[in-house]
Amino acid sequence: MTSTSPSSPGRIPVLIDPDLADLIPGYLDKRRQDLAGYLDRIDIAYEQPD
Repeated sequence: MTSTSPSSPGRIPVLIDPDLADLIPGYLDKRRQDLAGYLDRIDIAYEQPD
């Protein structure tokens, strides 16, 4: 039986096409920036008025 769970908690193994490997770090950095922006907007949306 083959396990489908990742070997490290919180990590998902992926196979990357070698032709695209150089693009991955920049792509992930931009997605992290997107997430930070989304979290900021959520914080602002749920701030309580003084």
